[in-house]
Amino acid sequence: MLATTPSKQRGGMMRIGSIRPEYEFDDEEAGVFVQWILAFLWIFKALVEVKLHALLVLFAAQLVADCFVA
Repeated sequence: MLATTPSKQRGGMMRIGSIRPEYEFDDEEAGVFVQWILAFLWIFKALVEVKLHALLVLFAAQLVADCFVA
């Protein structure tokens, strides 16, 4: 017979507390992740503002062109 622990011989369950997670939370890595997210959001906001500005300029140019055509 194979050598097993007494709890396994009786069909017992392994204690959950004895299992170590593969990944432990790291505050430094979390901080870097938050910085990357904030940088992405800042760049996205800047691109949206540039696009809105360009659309407003095109709209104004179209209004001026319509005034000269009419």
